[in-house]
Amino acid sequence: MAKDDSRFDNEELKDENLFLKMKLMAKHGAQFSEPEDGSKVSPEIENQFLKNIEEFEKQFHSGKRITINQRLNYPVFEKEAAITDDKISEVLGNTMNLLNGNGISLDALCDVTDRELYRFITEELVHQEVDDINMPGMMSCFIYEEFYPNQELNIENDCSDFFHFFLAKEYNFYAHHLAENLKGESHLKHFSDSFISFKKLDFAIISINLEGEKAYVYYTADFVGTIDNALHIQRFCGAGEMELQFDGEYWYIEQVVLPEKIDDL
Repeated sequence: MAKDDSRFDNEELKDENLFLKMKLMAKHGAQFSEPEDGSKVSPEIENQFLKNIEEFEKQFHSGKRITINQRLNYPVFEKEAAITDDKISEVLGNTMNLLNGNGISLDALCDVTDRELYRFITEELVHQEVDDINMPGMMSCFIYEEFYPNQELNIENDCSDFFHFFLAKEYNFYAHHLAENLKGESHLKHFSDSFISFKKLDFAIISINLEGEKAYVYYTADFVGTIDNALHIQRFCGAGEMELQFDGEYWYIEQVVLPEKIDDL
């Protein structure tokens, strides 16, 4: 009887996968689990996956770091000041393609001009170090605002996060955004403790005024709070304010004015 070669190869591959798993577990502390839905991964796909992990660990633990310039093989960039306005977008596009093709990605969370992005890449980003890992699909990711923080965006995110977690009654999360004077038994916690739950209907930041290390945020909100199990509900709607202080690294909320109560429902 002829031997079923495909079945024989399949069993060999399963044995190799088991060996690779044991090797990764012993050497790198890797852990493996079966898919929650009970589906099975083909031995071929699993084998490639395990070999990719092994190769990544090998390169990562070498500890070697290189500059992005080295990763790109020291390209010669045209000086930003010498590029005309009608060409800058094209030149930036080519530069971004060069980065992406070598496992480097750059994103901007806010509006940044093409000229500034090109200047940043060619004058600053190329001198940053990355792990010397060269694998298909592996990317080293950078964000422009990590180098040039957009303070208004940071403040907006902090205030929005605070309000979300405040209404969710998640003290450990919203307290992270508070200055020391608002932590613990402050008027905010007493207000929150007066309700068993809140429901946010709307929240929007209207304006942010920056004055040195102080920020004044004006917002509108609409939310309801349930007082007790009898479903006694109060609604708060209208304008509110937050005052923040910058400590050199983070913004912390020092004062919160909540919207006024408008209804007992």
